[in-house]
Amino acid sequence: QMEIDRYIEQGFNDIVITDCRFINETKMIQKYPKNLIIHVYNDKTMTSWYQDYKNGIEVEEIKDLHPTKYEWIRNNFNHEVSNNGTIKELNDKILELIRKY
Repeated sequence: QMEIDRYIEQGFNDIVITDCRFINETKMIQKYPKNLIIHVYNDKTMTSWYQDYKNGIEVEEIKDLHPTKYEWIRNNFNHEVSNNGTIKELNDKILELIRKY
């Protein structure tokens, strides 16, 4: 948080954080008045238990995983974007969200 505050104090308005794996990281970002948290996913890499866990169901599959492998799933995202196409298509989707925001 101190690092973000430092950038804001220097006059930067648009700050990109490319990785939030823990709920406390997302909550820290949400403290700032204008935040946009986007979850980019690929259907091919989504596990079979992902949706159950996201919906609050405890799943056996996470018992041996490090929290960075699953805790982010329950983050409160502003948007979720499918990354099943080209890099250009993903870029276009993200830019569209940013423009609307």
